Amino acid sequence: MYRNTPTTHVLTEKLVVKILQPISSWRMEMDRLKAHVEQRVPPRSLDISDAVVGYAQQLEFARFVEPQIGSNPHYFKSVLSRYIEQIESCSEETSDEVYELLVDPVVLNSRELAPDVAEVVKYHVGGFSRADDCVMKVEETPRLISGVNTTGLRTWEAALFLANFINNRDDDGEMRALFKDKVVLELGCGTGLLGLSLAKYGLVRRMIMTDGSTAVFEHNRKLVELNGLDTSAAVSWQQLVWGDDAFCIKEKVDVVVVAQAFQRHVASEPPESTARSN
Repeated sequence: MYRNTPTTHVLTEKLVVKILQPISSWRMEMDRLKAHVEQRVPPRSLDISDAVVGYAQQLEFARFVEPQIGSNPHYFKSVLSRYIEQIESCSEETSDEVYELLVDPVVLNSRELAPDVAEVVKYHVGGFSRADDCVMKVEETPRLISGVNTTGLRTWEAALFLANFINNRDDDGEMRALFKDKVVLELGCGTGLLGLSLAKYGLVRRMIMTDGSTAVFEHNRKLVELNGLDTSAAVSWQQLVWGDDAFCIKEKVDVVVVAQAFQRHVASEPPESTARSN
């Protein structure tokens, strides 16, 4: 007769841990891959883990990709090609579901979108360790190289990093607590990812978004609707050229955020001087 001994309990626990660990590992890798695709990371820069090329994972990835293909068939042709390369490098067999997506005439005969064609890109902003439901949609032109007077075309990595750092769900809400019910001023809002993510998820009382180019403000206002924000009274925009002593905020500001301070290639008045002078 089978006896449930202490040794049996230990072996059972070890077996459960052994089974769950691979599931947890591939799930995190799959979520990360999906988040990078939604962010339109260049296919050659995608880090596709061996953990996401099994048959079950292929089916999940195919279900994820299929409804998005129409937005940019050429991008997904490159993504699928890169994914199949990784499958084959692991000596796995490519599923029919993945292969049929690649050979679909719409995908196979697609061409790269023109540089000035905008796309809606999704960014996960709820922390660094997982891809959760804290998502911001931003309309961008990711293939257009930024130059003079082209601010707001592409979200900077520093803005994405800072949005995840402040909105982090994995730190017991310590950072979010610092912003709760505060009036926050952003220097250089660009595409609006950082400021609008704080307005949606950061519990701020009021968000004041500034930029040297007023052209980005109308774009930001469209994102309010795109992301389902009911923030007509909680978000405002105001032009600010860094170093301009004439700039004035009529209300008390509790926190100043500036993502561009982390970008080394900024060629303009240092943002910290603007923050000190105002």
